[in-house]
Amino acid sequence: QQCIECYAIIDSDRILAHSTETQYEINLIDQDKIHKNLLIKRNDKESIDVFNALIDCYEKPSFVYCLICYGEENSLTHWVAMAVFMAKNIFDFLFEPQFNYKVDCLLNGDNHSLLKFKNLRQADIRTKLELQKSGIGNLEVAEDEFNEVHYSCDSCRTGLKDWNFVYQCSVSPIHRHDICLNCVNTVIELNTELRTYVDDLLDDDLN
Repeated sequence: QQCIECYAIIDSDRILAHSTETQYEINLIDQDKIHKNLLIKRNDKESIDVFNALIDCYEKPSFVYCLICYGEENSLTHWVAMAVFMAKNIFDFLFEPQFNYKVDCLLNGDNHSLLKFKNLRQADIRTKLELQKSGIGNLEVAEDEFNEVHYSCDSCRTGLKDWNFVYQCSVSPIHRHDICLNCVNTVIELNTELRTYVDDLLDDDLN
């Protein structure tokens, strides 16, 4: 267990409840909408079909790899995210995005600015390197530090693992929030519905 001595005041929104274990979660949210809004970022059927085909292509290899690396039980929390990770990185070389949503930090939007899309494993490595370079706390990086990364969404507390994509706000590491794709997409869907509703009301009033 690592102990980080921070020489700064931590915001109250960093005091969080324990996260859930992802192997015991059931996700009922439509992943197709999340993929389209946050990963594909296109509306045409061809690009959506290509993205889904890439996921199908990498599902079996990802499961086998995770079974070997993480064991029978823990592999269940990694292999789907790994297949999506592979699909996303290949897809971005094939298609340019047609749109992009900008969302402020869900917990401190006034001070933490826009959320940035990142892979959790890559972000974790950069965060620990940044902490070491800045001399904040007494963080020591072990040789097997990055074999398996455990985070949780700061909004809904769902568990997040190495291969998951997340959104992070643009502040220092000790104040930064990690937001899952489900939470970000929920905000997008709700605001889209609200805008449609408001536009209809304005049309009625103006006419």
